[in-house]
Amino acid sequence: MNRRDDRHANHAARRRRTTGIPRCAPGRLELRLAIAALLVLLTLACGAGDEGKSPDAAGGSAASGTRMAALDAANATAAVTTPGSAAQTPDAKPGPTPPPTVSAAPAADADLVRLTRAQIDLAGIAIEAARPGPVDSGIQLVGEVHPNGDRLAHITPRFPGIVREVQKRAGDVVHAGDVLAVIESSDSLAPYTVKTAIDGIVIAKDLTRGEAVERTKQAFVVADLSSVWVDLAVYQKDLGRIPMGQRVHIDAVGEGPAAEGTISYITPSVDQVTRTATARVVVENRDRKFLPGMFVTAHTLDIVDAPVTVRGEAIQTVGGQSCVFVEVPDGLVRRPVVLGREGTERVAIRSGLAAGERIAVENSFLLKAELAKGEIAEED
Repeated sequence: MNRRDDRHANHAARRRRTTGIPRCAPGRLELRLAIAALLVLLTLACGAGDEGKSPDAAGGSAASGTRMAALDAANATAAVTTPGSAAQTPDAKPGPTPPPTVSAAPAADADLVRLTRAQIDLAGIAIEAARPGPVDSGIQLVGEVHPNGDRLAHITPRFPGIVREVQKRAGDVVHAGDVLAVIESSDSLAPYTVKTAIDGIVIAKDLTRGEAVERTKQAFVVADLSSVWVDLAVYQKDLGRIPMGQRVHIDAVGEGPAAEGTISYITPSVDQVTRTATARVVVENRDRKFLPGMFVTAHTLDIVDAPVTVRGEAIQTVGGQSCVFVEVPDGLVRRPVVLGREGTERVAIRSGLAAGERIAVENSFLLKAELAKGEIAEED
């Protein structure tokens, strides 16, 4: 090799060390540049896709409550596929995965919540058959216990005078003829006794020793509490549905007593302040469990038989429409229904459901929540 060729070789070596770019054949260089450009485009596309996804779309909204947690745990156990999750290749790196949820199947199965029997049991969703039966569609009322006005005694002195003795107090049980007080007459200066005319309990006393009293003084009130009045407030919109003789079930507020009776009196006018009329029920109270002043709740006994009834908690509202969740082989499917009379415990179904069909009656709100999660995922 001559001296000129040596200079050219040394110059090329210095260029390779300075630029750090290895020399290669023109075809291989073009291939490497094309691969690099493709990688850049793929990176940009993946970044845009990740920005468009919300946390809810990736992992579903977090389940709230013990039952919802149990339902999600059941889904994880059964390895239910989360909607929208991408299939992983063998070369994909392991990473955190969102908790699986029961998918409300899209399109034709949009109303279906896919569940196995084990998942249904774990979530505490009780299944029961719709059946014919009575529906109590009575009106709810509130009221208060009062002494029976026909069994009250207002006791006053026969003559004006000075009170010398007071022998009974409020709360004492008395019998007809018992002495309640002794008063010295102002006219004759002779003492006389004040007695009760009925059996009962002293519910009021307004008399003290040494007091000067007149004949108009109400000294004692004695009540026979073996029978009491329960006065119920009735709003004017309900007056047409509560006739005389209507049977009523009464419960004292809290853990108090219960009784049934009939309405014997309805006031002929509406109170100007409360805008209610009073319906009165006479209740036998020989065991004296109902005390004057007690607050009570009541409902009229208006019972009708319906061909299809379900428990009230089975009814859910989705999109402003009443529905139930009917058991099918793949899980439970939402079905719109038309409601009839609504009772205190059961609801009549006019259409949309047949007697014998099995529906979710407890924790059916979990199914409603699953459908809502599926709708959110589809929107995202």
